[in-house]
Amino acid sequence: MITLSAYMTVLPATSHRIAVHGRARKAFTYRHSCLFAFFLWLVTAPFLAHPAAAVALGGDDRVAVPRLKDSTFAPVGLLVLDENKSDAVAGTAFLVSPCHILTAYHVAGGGQAINNKTVATFYLGEGKIGPDFDGARHFADETPARPVAWGNYVPAEDSSPLIQRARAMLQNGWEDWALLKLDRCLGAPQYGYGYFRLAPRSTRDLTRRGEGLRVTSIGLPGDKPMRTLWRDPSCRIVGQTHNSGWQHDCVTVPGNSGGPLLLAPSAAKHGASLDRPGQDRPPVVALAIAITGVDGLDNSQSDRLALAWNDPNYYDFLGTAAPVSALIARVAPYLPRDAAIDAFIKAHPADDHYNPDQGQAAIADLDIAIARYPHRAELYLQRASWRDSLGNSDAALGDYAKAVAVDPSSAPARYLYGRALLQRGNDQPGNLALAAEAFGKVLQDFPHSPDVLLYRAFAYRAMKRNQAAVADLTAALVVQPKSAVAADERGDAYRDLRQPDLALADYNRAISLDPQWPEALRDRGFLYHRLARYDQARADFKRALALDPHDVEAENGLALCNLSSGRIDAAIANFGHIISMAPEVGVYYANRGTAYLIAGEAAEAVPDFEKAAALDSDEPFNALLLYIALARTGQSAKAKAVLETYAAKRAQSKKANAAFGDANDRSRRSWPQPVIDFFLGKINLDQVAAAAAKGDPMSQADQRFDVDFYLGQLALLRGDKAEGSRRLQAVIRSGLREFVEFDIAQADLDLLEH
Repeated sequence: MITLSAYMTVLPATSHRIAVHGRARKAFTYRHSCLFAFFLWLVTAPFLAHPAAAVALGGDDRVAVPRLKDSTFAPVGLLVLDENKSDAVAGTAFLVSPCHILTAYHVAGGGQAINNKTVATFYLGEGKIGPDFDGARHFADETPARPVAWGNYVPAEDSSPLIQRARAMLQNGWEDWALLKLDRCLGAPQYGYGYFRLAPRSTRDLTRRGEGLRVTSIGLPGDKPMRTLWRDPSCRIVGQTHNSGWQHDCVTVPGNSGGPLLLAPSAAKHGASLDRPGQDRPPVVALAIAITGVDGLDNSQSDRLALAWNDPNYYDFLGTAAPVSALIARVAPYLPRDAAIDAFIKAHPADDHYNPDQGQAAIADLDIAIARYPHRAELYLQRASWRDSLGNSDAALGDYAKAVAVDPSSAPARYLYGRALLQRGNDQPGNLALAAEAFGKVLQDFPHSPDVLLYRAFAYRAMKRNQAAVADLTAALVVQPKSAVAADERGDAYRDLRQPDLALADYNRAISLDPQWPEALRDRGFLYHRLARYDQARADFKRALALDPHDVEAENGLALCNLSSGRIDAAIANFGHIISMAPEVGVYYANRGTAYLIAGEAAEAVPDFEKAAALDSDEPFNALLLYIALARTGQSAKAKAVLETYAAKRAQSKKANAAFGDANDRSRRSWPQPVIDFFLGKINLDQVAAAAAKGDPMSQADQRFDVDFYLGQLALLRGDKAEGSRRLQAVIRSGLREFVEFDIAQADLDLLEH
């Protein structure tokens, strides 16, 4: 049987949306996340305007702090934009001069563009005034605030064009900040609030140090009463671990945006030269701007989610902060003169963070850090992600393995190693089994971790262990019942187990949870196609295309509906368009070749199957269909020669990989070799039948399908219409519409009957 579909996407539970192609023999192969470990995940929450949920890494140890004048945290207050409107925006802001406050751009602009007419209100101190929100009238002073400098922030939402969302992810970690001037200078001495000074730290210096920065955060989180400030007394800035901003493990929920991350006393000693005499407030090194959403949970549930420091998802759930170094040159003219800041700007006229094309610089800095701390697993993980971003897959995998070796107790390291193995599942036999083993070891300590269960399910699915995948996905859905990803993936497993009712229920569940996710719509569309419910399939594929007009697989689904419902000319035209969109995907050529065969144009089918075989050299059914196309054009000798050449290459490849992989891998590689051998006259019919009877019941059903179709074709090529018809009727009775051979068999039977 040959694949109908090029790929299907599965999304990790933290909404990663980058993916690469995977290939497998069945109708719907899986496409797993392109993991630059924790470096290049695409999370919508950090850079979009809508609220997201967060977690407390190491437990929620936040403490209430009074907003008293002359206290350490007195400069921290509330900024409210459009407070008299139903869509008012509020967040944390803090004084950085007698007359200026600093906050996040998305707080000062409400997620929209800031201009010189933007006006917000800043509330400070402890009293009885405040905005007209529930429980917000606890402030002592208020004043209008107007932006005077701000970052090059890119407003973006889920509905924004892809290029705009990509720009937001690349920029906003550095640019989500705004400096506002107060109408009343509440930081002046007579008010008693004071202000924080800014202490820029170089991103590259932070990386070379190799230990991050110990900080404390302070703000007005939306899940806590606004009578006081709330402080996370002990957290850490990890550094730049993805494309934008610094990542940190401070407890951060909606409302914290714009709040300061203050250097802890133990870390402040390294920057003692930045201290201003007589001022004992810790300096600000970054401001909180973003949090990572948790798939499958309501925000209220995620806000209460406390995880261990060693939780496998540690790096997935880090918050994002804009470092002071990214904005200091643009805000310094508005601040009190500071010789240390002047010196920093002179040494670093622009922030020295790593752009996507600067992986070598990051690796060099991490080499320095690793030489200093050779037993710190985190540094190997960071270097691995940069090596992955540069395409140095082998070295990256070595670093993931090294991280596990230097700290076998690190659940995040073992989890990321498993993800790296899963990503490389098709590169070398045995990777998938190693990935499943790595996830299994993590689950010994974290048996209810939904992401680890999800990823092990991905590995099981890739190994065709669908019952095991269903068990893991069911367990994941118990923990995260609103995970569209887990529901959709379980639907895939049920589909491959030939349990369409259960698959359809899960696809419906995934779509109800995330109606804007094209992947789930496509998956349900392909299931409807398998069930010959073509109108419903077309509706789902069209909905997916409405969400993403460049969705090649949705186009492929529409073309397959035309093919299976007899609209052959339309299908051929569809596949031609699809090939123009994705000229390097072999399955689309095979699909068009199938349409040409059904149309009786075998000569047109030959080059398509040749191209499919060249692009997907590990797909044996392309070679068999090429044999049929050549033989139908009267080139029987060439057909046999081409198949012999393919068989020889396949045998050589099998020999090279014989020492790797589990029994399931080897079994898949051995089929359909008996069919190929029969075509080449190397074995007899009884031997083919015996080989097809091996394996589990589902494999046997697939193998009988193959034997009936290809031996039926061989019978027709030899002029034995009775035998050909008998075998092709068995193909139709199988109901396996997910394979292109089904459509060919149906067309051939129609011709035989007429």
